[in-house]
Amino acid sequence: MKTIIQIGTADGDDEVFSYLQKNGFDNYNVYFVEPNTYSKPLIEEQYKNLKNKEIFPIAITYYDGDVDMFFDSNYETGRSYHSSVRQSFSKADGQKHSFPEFLGHKKEEIKKVRVPCLTLNTFMLKYVQPNTEIEHLFIDAEGCDCDIISKADFSNSIINNITFEYIHAGGVNGGMGKPEFRDAVENLQKNDFYLQKTEVERNDNGSTFTKDWISKGGYNVTFAHKRTISFDKRDDYVKVDFK
Repeated sequence: MKTIIQIGTADGDDEVFSYLQKNGFDNYNVYFVEPNTYSKPLIEEQYKNLKNKEIFPIAITYYDGDVDMFFDSNYETGRSYHSSVRQSFSKADGQKHSFPEFLGHKKEEIKKVRVPCLTLNTFMLKYVQPNTEIEHLFIDAEGCDCDIISKADFSNSIINNITFEYIHAGGVNGGMGKPEFRDAVENLQKNDFYLQKTEVERNDNGSTFTKDWISKGGYNVTFAHKRTISFDKRDDYVKVDFK
């Protein structure tokens, strides 16, 4: 049986559900990480056909302890897709605003909740059996994806594939040009992960790889560990070249 970890599940109606639906619910054991406690019954209902699952009401960040989480206006419905621990300064008024505000939610409707948080490594050490092979790690942490990856130690874990959102690297209007994305990619490549070539195209200056997510409608990138890439598939993966 294969194991999957999803960080940022919300109500469970997403690509991971489609992934399991395609590959068979009975073939997977899944760890769902979602700090919104109102989402738990929705996840349970969405994945009622998945027998092997655990739901953790915590946030994954870059330290262990507690953190202020800013839930968007859909908090109590369990469908708060834009919730995040991130805050940023607005150039317009010079004030610090929570992530959901930048995505259109009214400040007075945002709920700040103190939630427990762990690093990715602490979570795996605490809840995942030693030497467990993780078939796929999905991360959708609304602006924290790259921070989680860049600060993770992958040297003692067995993870085959990692998919994460890059459009909020360094902020709401982030992307592959941000240093946070570079830090995440460099940590992955240091640990022998390679980017799926079908998801990228080379810049005009040839210095790196980028993706026009606006026209192509994609927000994620997927890296595979070299041990999982068969000889006939090597041309389908690339090493990102930052210059």
